[in-house]
Amino acid sequence: GFRSDVADLLNASDIYVLPSLSEGMPMGVLEAMVLGCSVVASSVDGVPEIIQDGITGHIVPPGDIAALTQALKELSVDPKLRQRLGRAGKARVEQSFTAENMACQVRELYHRCLR
Repeated sequence: GFRSDVADLLNASDIYVLPSLSEGMPMGVLEAMVLGCSVVASSVDGVPEIIQDGITGHIVPPGDIAALTQALKELSVDPKLRQRLGRAGKARVEQSFTAENMACQVRELYHRCLR
């Protein structure tokens, strides 16, 4: 449900985890990344469009508990890696997933469809 303190919760977190079996374009991942939180998420639907595995976060196969555990272990013991992924994730969202950028992409899609 709705929370007014999402930024506070994410800023207090070291890692954001989304072990979903199905997602569209998950706002939670975008919110975590724009705040510089390192992310581990399942490779479902729109997630691979957001996260570049090993560059802006970690992607694991959906339902693969061992891979999820390994990614979390790796991040939990390496603060420099968490910081690097967090900074890269923030830059990715700011570059590609702002509201203005997304609106331009939708507008361009409509123009292509109308041609």
